[in-house]
Amino acid sequence: TVSAPNGFEDTPVCVSDLSIVVAGSVSDVGSGIKSVSVNGNNATIDDNGSWSITLALTRNAVTELCVVATDNAGNSVSEKRWVCHDDTVPVLDLDEILSDDSSNPTMLNVCVVTGSVSDNLSGIASLVINNNDVVISDDGSWSYDVGLSDGETTELVMIVRDNAGN
Repeated sequence: TVSAPNGFEDTPVCVSDLSIVVAGSVSDVGSGIKSVSVNGNNATIDDNGSWSITLALTRNAVTELCVVATDNAGNSVSEKRWVCHDDTVPVLDLDEILSDDSSNPTMLNVCVVTGSVSDNLSGIASLVINNNDVVISDDGSWSYDVGLSDGETTELVMIVRDNAGN
């Protein structure tokens, strides 16, 4: 059995590290376990049948992991998992040009800021503005009601994360 990672073909586990620990457990009451391998690399198996191996991932790509357990009689069983490596930060675009200098703020006549978010591979997990979760449309567009009154000034802190944690 593969216990980690739990990514499947339609929803791979997304990570920003270039390696991953693949782990699980194996047992055979007949002839005993000969080996467990992942993509042809032998895993370490302890006396309880727990196994693990650390594998390198391909940068900014989805990697298929094929786990094969073989018993001493030559019988084998396999499981597949998928991992997405993504170390590229997502993109946050604003429809308005806002100042990043607090001593020279952008003056707006609107209380709603709009824009879009995108990611190269793993997809957008969240957009948070001033500790508020912002709803993102399927096309990546979003809007945020700043809630300002006339003459009021506020700082916007915007954080966008992708599914790999970037």
